[in-house]
Amino acid sequence: MPITEVVFPVFKLDPETLATLQAAAPTMFSTIKGVPGLLNLLRGPLLEENGQAVDPSTHRSVLSLEWENVESFHGFYPSSDAFLGFFNVVKPLVAAAPSPQLFQAENRSTDCLSSNLTQIIKGQAASGTAETWKKIQQLLGANIPSYQAGGIEKDAAEFLGLIGWKSKEEYEQFGKQKEFLELVKQLNAQNEVDNILVQLTKIDT
Repeated sequence: MPITEVVFPVFKLDPETLATLQAAAPTMFSTIKGVPGLLNLLRGPLLEENGQAVDPSTHRSVLSLEWENVESFHGFYPSSDAFLGFFNVVKPLVAAAPSPQLFQAENRSTDCLSSNLTQIIKGQAASGTAETWKKIQQLLGANIPSYQAGGIEKDAAEFLGLIGWKSKEEYEQFGKQKEFLELVKQLNAQNEVDNILVQLTKIDT
């Protein structure tokens, strides 16, 4: 069963680190290319978080990977030569080691991740989360791709929802609707969920 992995690295913001990050960016993922079971690799900046614009100077971003199955992920992380080569490049640049989150569903998340804009909604699952997500899908209609998955392993109590938007205008039209935002809150009425807008770029694997 396919896996969607999301990682939110926190980069150091001193000028020397940022210069190193910019220099390393073109080849940062070279050791990941050709990793068995890796179906898709995308990276991009956070544009909004919980309705507020994210300052580009913070260099906040997300890395999303699709894997054939959980075995493929564990064949890579945390001790393969490919991962260690990647981590050796990234380690001096981050404030703390990023923690990958794993989500599993029968379908893949490709359509959402490959859209011009991707909305990431995640948090602790509740008894009504799945039913509320169905209401969100009904509100969006068949022409707007969506994806929902449950967390596995250390993230077993979490859920992930993705929506693929064709444009900022489409996001503003549908994703800012009062009814839509109320449903997002209802995904877990007891705890606020993370509602993040990102713009992902595919990295050749």
